[in-house]
Amino acid sequence: MQNAINIMIIGKTGAGKSSLCNYIFNETVFATGTGRPVTGWADNFASHSVEYDGYVLNVYDSVGIEANNLVEWKSKLDQFLDEKRPSSDKLPSEWLHAAIYVINASSSRIEEAELELIKSLKGSGIPVQVVFTNVDKCSDVTIEALKSTIKEAFRDKISLGNNDCDIQISEVCSVSIRKRSGTTNAHGKEETLQILLSSLDKELRRHIIKAFCDNLSTSTETLKKDILDQIKRSDLGLINLIKGFIKNGDNFDIEDLLFDIDKALEKSHALEYMSMLDAIESFTTNLDYKSSSDIKSSEIVSEIRIIFEMAMDNATDSMEKKFQEIEEKLQLGSKWDRLIAAGKVAIILADIKGFFIKTLKDNFDHVLKSIEASRIKHST
Repeated sequence: MQNAINIMIIGKTGAGKSSLCNYIFNETVFATGTGRPVTGWADNFASHSVEYDGYVLNVYDSVGIEANNLVEWKSKLDQFLDEKRPSSDKLPSEWLHAAIYVINASSSRIEEAELELIKSLKGSGIPVQVVFTNVDKCSDVTIEALKSTIKEAFRDKISLGNNDCDIQISEVCSVSIRKRSGTTNAHGKEETLQILLSSLDKELRRHIIKAFCDNLSTSTETLKKDILDQIKRSDLGLINLIKGFIKNGDNFDIEDLLFDIDKALEKSHALEYMSMLDAIESFTTNLDYKSSSDIKSSEIVSEIRIIFEMAMDNATDSMEKKFQEIEEKLQLGSKWDRLIAAGKVAIILADIKGFFIKTLKDNFDHVLKSIEASRIKHST
């Protein structure tokens, strides 16, 4: 199973980002240093792919945040997020799926600028996990104080019911250290990655549902327009109906003069949005692998798809019923009898295009309303 997850690693210079990456991703690919910048602007947000437990993790490293580069750093972050932020017009594989904010616990403090940056990331829709490094160098009291500082910064938003502002926190010691009291082994890797991967489904759900419903609505609107345009261009009228019945007899089908829905679909721009739907469904299935959610995004997407297909089936059945009603009136006895019957439905035939255009629009609008109802239902 190769399920790509895009993760950004950020934090202050000296926080231990590169050491953390080398440890938790089991690779020695990031340069490390001691309290000095090791990632330059040329490598800012460069990615490296590693495999972990059935996933491909695309890890984006970043320049360390410092007081003298904060303005430039934020500007480059905004540019990166504009390219990677979850949205309906990008494939889920192109989204940034999570950010890990690294804090050196041994520093015993979190600056206000860091808290604001974490809030900004959460506000942009990116799931954020805070990882404390160097936990072996500080006391449990210090770690709890740091956790309290972070939770306090988000307390107001959480109390207002904004669950997106809840922050996952894990602790990591990335190297084994030999002390007089004994050896402290590296630890925290599994916990960090399990928290990250198991929470992604829930964290990204709102974006996934929005992207799915947006593309479902757009594909429906596009198909609706393409079919209506085809009806408007069709040779449908009383004379052509009569010719059709004379030529084809009982095999004549009014739909032949209106449109071929399969051909309409082949020519429709709706296909590109339908491809996006398939990509979103595939992505939600990937998230199921580690998801800790009771109800998974793939189940919700499947439910929306079923509701949509039922609405489309109902629309199709309704259209076919309209066709059958007219054909039953026209298909009576001999060809001469059919001509007489055609005259009896002249009122309908006088504006047959308008009749079918209205019927199709009503049915498609019903489908679109069902999509919107699903969006509202799953938007919280």
